[in-house]
Amino acid sequence: MQLANTSQQLLPRWVKSFRPTEGLYVFEAILQEEESGYSVFAPHYPGVISQGDTVKESVDNISEAFALMIECSREDGIPLRYIPIPEIESRESDIRIRVEVNA
Repeated sequence: MQLANTSQQLLPRWVKSFRPTEGLYVFEAILQEEESGYSVFAPHYPGVISQGDTVKESVDNISEAFALMIECSREDGIPLRYIPIPEIESRESDIRIRVEVNA
C-alpha cells in the first residue's frame, strides 16, 4: 500500500491539498436533496455514489465509498484515474462538495 506511486497527474486539477505522505485525498462530489433524504455522487469516478437521511450521513457514506475505492485501487495495483467529463449535468439545487479522505 504505497502512496508514493500515486502522482498528482492522476488526480483532478482542482485538488489543492493532496499530501501523499499523510494519505490525504480530496475529491469532488455532488450533493442532491431528494424526497427522502440526500444522494451524493462523484461525477469523475463512475460508481462512487451514496445516499443518506441527512447531509452528514450522506457525506460520511460517500467518504466511505471513496475510501473503499482507494483500498481496491491499492489492492489491485491500479492507480486512481480521474475521468474528465466536459460538463456535468446538474440541477439548480445541486451542491458541489469537497470530500477529504484519509487512507
